[in-house]
Amino acid sequence: MPAVTIVIPAYNPGPLLNRALRSVVEQTTQDWECVVVDDGGEEALDWLDTYHPQVRRFRQTNGGVSIARNQALLLASSPLVAYLDQDDEWVPEKLECQLARLGDADLSYTAFVWVRSDGSEQLNEAPAIDYMQFLREGHICLSSLLVRRTALGCVGGFNQLLRVQQDYDLMLRLLAVGARSAPLEQVLTRCYLHAGNVSRDYQRALWERLHILELHEMEAARRSDAAALRAAREGKDVARRLYAAQAFTMFRKERTPMHLGRAFMWSPAETSAELVRAARRHKIRIGD
Repeated sequence: MPAVTIVIPAYNPGPLLNRALRSVVEQTTQDWECVVVDDGGEEALDWLDTYHPQVRRFRQTNGGVSIARNQALLLASSPLVAYLDQDDEWVPEKLECQLARLGDADLSYTAFVWVRSDGSEQLNEAPAIDYMQFLREGHICLSSLLVRRTALGCVGGFNQLLRVQQDYDLMLRLLAVGARSAPLEQVLTRCYLHAGNVSRDYQRALWERLHILELHEMEAARRSDAAALRAAREGKDVARRLYAAQAFTMFRKERTPMHLGRAFMWSPAETSAELVRAARRHKIRIGD
């Protein structure tokens, strides 16, 4: 029995999947198996059947990444599960460092970098998290997550109705039942931004996040948990500001009024301030 089952959902991945798999094969620990769930795309992935003896493919009718990840959990034979998206990659020491760090914790995650299409990078740290903090503004990179299979079983895996915020929802449910985390500050995961990222659907991302927080808000009210109720409401405000900023960024890029309208609807004060700052920068450039 290998120590870790690595789960990769794949849907028409193109050359990106080979990069992700190469980063798996090059891990400094080889105590793993890898399940690639071929999510019913048009692209033939038969080459996976002979790619590596520790990699196996399971093909299913297209159902989305959450169904693919839950299916992989049924196929896993290891006590630990690590997730990797088809367009991301790991540093070679990633699994070895996490296995050493996990101890008696239920999950581990790492610092990571966003890699933009122009090659520039943005660092994202791996701070300690708890349920209250995650309600307010929590975020980890799913491709950095190592988690005990028993913990996933306790919360039922991924919500198959969510398309964008399924990782946020999973982490909230894990933390809500007391899962203990062991973060790693090393940058061991690289996440690539490109036009095909589902996370760029910022409107759906906000809708799903507010829906998730609404459920936790209702549960906090049922338990008369004033602190969790306050944290969930603060989380909604943070989410509106965050996705208003994304909408404004899209407005500046595309000059489409729809994006500006969404930004004003979700965060009118901050969007107004952004417009003022943008106008001032424009005047400075004209004067120069």
